[in-house]
Amino acid sequence: MFSGFQELLVIAAIFIVLVFLSRFKRQEGHAAPSRRPKPGFSGILRAAVSLSLAWAAGTAIYLWPWEKGLRPFVLVGVVPVAAVWSIAWVVAGFRQNSK
Repeated sequence: MFSGFQELLVIAAIFIVLVFLSRFKRQEGHAAPSRRPKPGFSGILRAAVSLSLAWAAGTAIYLWPWEKGLRPFVLVGVVPVAAVWSIAWVVAGFRQNSK
């Protein structure tokens, strides 16, 4: 029953480890030229990422793609998240070009 959920947790753990390892590798390398530090993620961006992960996890729990088929999960869980992030990416690009 929980094997699919455990697989999702393993994938999430691997992703998190890869993200942190890439950050540590950059810090060990050559000294970067001194620049003003970039601001961290905004609260809205953090909320959007959390909501995206919660949406994907919720649809995975509700639809059980590992037992009932992958197509409904992709159509309901992945496509809307990808569409919203794509639109946000395009809008951010237009805003950056207009400055």
